[in-house]
Amino acid sequence: MQHLHRKTRATLVAFLGTVCLAVPAVATAASFPTNCNQKASQTFNEGLSLLHNMMYIQAEAAFNQAAEADPSCAMAQWGIAMSNFHPLWPGTPSEAETERGSAAAKKLASMTQHSALEEAFAAAAAAFYASDVDGYRAQINAWADAQVTAAEQNPGNIDAAALAALARLATAPRGPEGIEVKARVGDTLDALHQSEPDHPGVIHYAIHAYDNPPLKERGRPYAEIYDKTAPNAPHALHMPAHIFTRTGDWEKFSDCGYVNGSSHCHCGA
Repeated sequence: MQHLHRKTRATLVAFLGTVCLAVPAVATAASFPTNCNQKASQTFNEGLSLLHNMMYIQAEAAFNQAAEADPSCAMAQWGIAMSNFHPLWPGTPSEAETERGSAAAKKLASMTQHSALEEAFAAAAAAFYASDVDGYRAQINAWADAQVTAAEQNPGNIDAAALAALARLATAPRGPEGIEVKARVGDTLDALHQSEPDHPGVIHYAIHAYDNPPLKERGRPYAEIYDKTAPNAPHALHMPAHIFTRTGDWEKFSDCGYVNGSSHCHCGA
């Protein structure tokens, strides 16, 4: 069964990661402060936006480019480590993903982080890859705890807050209790959206929070704008349909896809 989960996961990663490789995958870029040189910092933020959009293959490629542009850029290694596990997706990382992510985490641990924010992010990645954490679910829980702590320690950083929301979604229980958790996460994301209306992680994770029958109506505003925030990211074109199928917006649902062979979607238009 685990083999089947890994096969399904690998197929999903490959599909979402290979579509639109020839074009930029995001329209709205992150602006995480790093101590890397200008080229590496710009490329890192492109990778971070891809990471928020769950375009993991392209995100890892961008982080590798950042590392090449500035070998001392610790956050590039953080990005590579983060690109090789996928908190909300089914299954577990492949052996190759685990190997690449672990190597990046090990390299990150040997590098200097230049701010409390970088240190907190590095600690979260290290928590996932720690040798004393047994099993994928335990790894996700360890990362989530550390990622939430990173946000608490850096309350002014939008990426820390967005990733903390993702962490809480990834560890939410099933059933009514889980809906309560998702509603509270949604409250946080709604507030973040007011201050950062174009942030791809905030919009994306809000759709995941509201992708359930009790909260579906709260997801509608995000479903109507996500494809416009990342018009060339296949995952962003796919996500609005999660909400539109629940709300019965079949016309909007049918508009979510590839138009005339291009990657531009008109969800909610």
